[in-house]
Amino acid sequence: MIYYFFFFIISFLSIFNILKDNNRDWYYATVPLASILILFAGLRFETGPDYGSYKAIFDITGNEFKPDYGEPLFAILGYVIGLFTKNFNALLFVVACTAVSLKFYFLKRYSKYLFVSLLLYYVTNYLSQDFGQIRQGLAIAICMIALHNLFLQNRKKFTFLVLLAAMFHFSAIIFLLALLVERINFTWQKMLVIWVACLVLSNALSFLSGYIMLLDVAGQGRVIGDKLSYLTSEQYGNKIPINLGMFFKMAILIISKRFEVKYPSIIPKIGVFINLYFIGGCIFFLFSFVEIYAGRLSIYFLIFELVLIPYIISCCKETVFKILAFSLVWIYAAYLLYQQFYVIKGTFLLPYQDIFNQ
Repeated sequence: MIYYFFFFIISFLSIFNILKDNNRDWYYATVPLASILILFAGLRFETGPDYGSYKAIFDITGNEFKPDYGEPLFAILGYVIGLFTKNFNALLFVVACTAVSLKFYFLKRYSKYLFVSLLLYYVTNYLSQDFGQIRQGLAIAICMIALHNLFLQNRKKFTFLVLLAAMFHFSAIIFLLALLVERINFTWQKMLVIWVACLVLSNALSFLSGYIMLLDVAGQGRVIGDKLSYLTSEQYGNKIPINLGMFFKMAILIISKRFEVKYPSIIPKIGVFINLYFIGGCIFFLFSFVEIYAGRLSIYFLIFELVLIPYIISCCKETVFKILAFSLVWIYAAYLLYQQFYVIKGTFLLPYQDIFNQ
């Protein structure tokens, strides 16, 4: 299967990346890899989550100027492409080219082990967003470049880029919280307590939403009850149960925070990345009673585990421990890939089809 082929290729590059202990010797491989992933996403046919819905949007915006049809910039992009071709793959290719390139650029600058980051990116954000929910994938990429400008102390450009991202996916507006990130100065113990408190509060909110829907049955609170029933339906996603992924996030936070004290200079702005991840966890745990909100809002911050996990590996002083740490990460990545195919509903990744084999 072609998905596994890419997975193992990036895995081998990750091992060599760690053994060489630098990114510079491997930069030459990023251009062909990025190109392949762009073509893989841009040339697909009826493959990937939300393929049908995005094609339906393009069928409308590609034929008529309707900037009010969903997010305005995405609608305008569809119209502009529609002026040249009515082929939906042209839109897929332009979005993939932009999103994948920007993410490669960001990770190349801030990841200690670029290909470890790309391995995790491939099994998570690439297959979920850049291969499916393309509006949000593009918005996330723009937010990453916005963060780069925030690191350069250009707050105006940061704000502009976040607002630009929100014109592709409204949820990106939440990334403005990154302006507050340097004010966070908690120990890992306090961060963990806050995450647990958010999870407890989420369960309380879940109970409250259930109570409101009960009122709906009694003929009261009908509007709110119907809305909550819709948001917690199978179509939108139910409550996220306590699972292994939550403990994995906690482990990343704790280990990163502890290593920050010992090795603060391995990655520039490592404290900021940890704080962003902390904010993402707060959002994820707080909204875990509605799966779609937890996932869609927290991803703008939790995606920086693509930087934190290679950082943790780099803090292991002996090569054997680095490989051991990577082995655990690899097992985690393989499990996430398995989830994409056989656990998560509606991914429509199998079988892969391209425009040449319709």
